[in-house]
Amino acid sequence: MKWLLCLVLWSQISHSSTVTLTFSYPYQAPNHNQSVMVLRYAYEQLEIDFELTGLPVARALQMANQGETDGELSRITGLTDMYPNLIQIPVAINQVNINLYRQSSDSQLTVQQWLTARSKRLGCLKGIVAIAQYATKHGLRCHDIEEPLNGLNMILAGNIDGFISPQILTKSSLDAQTDTVFSADTLTQLPMYHYLHKKHQDLAIRLTEVLTKMQQSGSIEQLMRETQASADNVQ
Repeated sequence: MKWLLCLVLWSQISHSSTVTLTFSYPYQAPNHNQSVMVLRYAYEQLEIDFELTGLPVARALQMANQGETDGELSRITGLTDMYPNLIQIPVAINQVNINLYRQSSDSQLTVQQWLTARSKRLGCLKGIVAIAQYATKHGLRCHDIEEPLNGLNMILAGNIDGFISPQILTKSSLDAQTDTVFSADTLTQLPMYHYLHKKHQDLAIRLTEVLTKMQQSGSIEQLMRETQASADNVQ
């Protein structure tokens, strides 16, 4: 009987000692995407659990940088200059398509022709560093738009002609537009990386080791494929 009691107590102590972190992420993104699955697998090997806090795009990064969350789920590379309190884990865990959305009736021009047409009014999702960089690189003039759904609705209302936004953030809003057919052209595809607040420097080293081994074994690619296949089956 004593050994059973000891087993129960050990189980309770072990469970209660599990570390739980909180990561911020853009709330428009699906909760169960490739980034979540890859990180779940990696953190389980470190006996760490995590939960997610959905926030507006820019606010999510700000809270992670301020240490109000433990880090950011996944973003593009090179954000540490703007958010110096974050540590980028140098192993890609996902990828994101940056798309141009326009009505199918307005897709006679190629993407390049469309983007360089002076008559076209363009909206861009606010707070996405990759989009701002793309717009600057290609000399695009963008009207900042707060939400993906707003961007699509502004196209329908004739306020803009096209909208640049990450596919993963726009999908649910696009699915809700059942009466209108939008075309989606991929402008660029970027790898995504996990970020931790600098208070987790030791953890960053251990996590990098785990993710590097996963990358070398092909586990990350396999998890991404399985997650995408599962999402496609639900659709």
